[in-house]
Amino acid sequence: MPAASNPHCPYEDRLPLPPCSHVPGVVAEIHSYELKPYGAAERLLGVYEASGHQRRAHYSTLVLEWPLDGEREVPEEIEKECLRLGVGLTLIWGSDVEPRLDAQRNSPAPNEMNEFLQDVLFNVDDRTAYLQAIRRDTAVDAEE
Repeated sequence: MPAASNPHCPYEDRLPLPPCSHVPGVVAEIHSYELKPYGAAERLLGVYEASGHQRRAHYSTLVLEWPLDGEREVPEEIEKECLRLGVGLTLIWGSDVEPRLDAQRNSPAPNEMNEFLQDVLFNVDDRTAYLQAIRRDTAVDAEE
């Protein structure tokens, strides 16, 4: 296999993976958050959804809408699974925030981070602003 044209992205020439145009030698850490409203906060599904973010982000945190008055404890199995999987856990209620567990750092592949950024920067203006912020003033095609 020929060497990648972008030395910061060894996956660039492996089709069908996209070129790593969004992380070209940029030192960045991607944090992702899986938000669960009060009605869904007691289910383990949120932990696993947050864990699924780990392949494309350095840190993944489950954020639960949860009363912070101490009357209701977060189910133990949610905290245990977050710990086991390295998922962070944060509780929010209104404008109050209570971090519970720190997320463990992951090492996503450059092509996975690039794919994630392409997914979240689908708006041309957002993508252009991001590329300018990392000093890649490349024109972005609206149909990308």
